[in-house]
Amino acid sequence: MLRVAVSLYDNEYVEVAYNILSSMETKDLDSLPQSYSYMAICAHDMGDREKYLEHLKDATTKSPTAARAVLSTLFPEEMDPEG
Repeated sequence: MLRVAVSLYDNEYVEVAYNILSSMETKDLDSLPQSYSYMAICAHDMGDREKYLEHLKDATTKSPTAARAVLSTLFPEEMDPEG
């Protein structure tokens, strides 16, 4: 499901991508920790700051490397997603 959601996001179907990711079971999200980064960027692009911050926290906690890669345009250069 993550690949489908990423493809939808890349093709600017942000809300559909977010809905797919949001519908995934927690165990599935945890087995694909980069999914939290995609949820964060979708929420950001949809203008939902509260959800963005929630997912950003999960993304940087569960997979800092993926967070840096997926959310690179939103991280200041000097900010370390792990710290």
